[in-house]
Amino acid sequence: MNQEISSTQEKSGGTNIKSIPSLTKRAADELSYATVALQRAGAIFEAIEKAAGTGLSMDTVFLLAQSGVEMTGYQAERAESECDFFRGVASHA
Repeated sequence: MNQEISSTQEKSGGTNIKSIPSLTKRAADELSYATVALQRAGAIFEAIEKAAGTGLSMDTVFLLAQSGVEMTGYQAERAESECDFFRGVASHA
């Protein structure tokens, strides 16, 4: 992924006009990943809600909640990293 982006940048660190399609694709891909992550988070928290109401052990409910927290934390870090990337590209444009 970084190889594709770096091959489209000028030596000065700026963004070459030829890189716009690859940047657009990267942005679209990241938005798609974020959408899927939010759908997964919604599903896991819905499952937690249902599990809590069905008499499952609190250990099981807690494990589901931990999974949801870890998943959303990972996706938040990824989104933050991508924001930093695009902020850097924009500042060199």
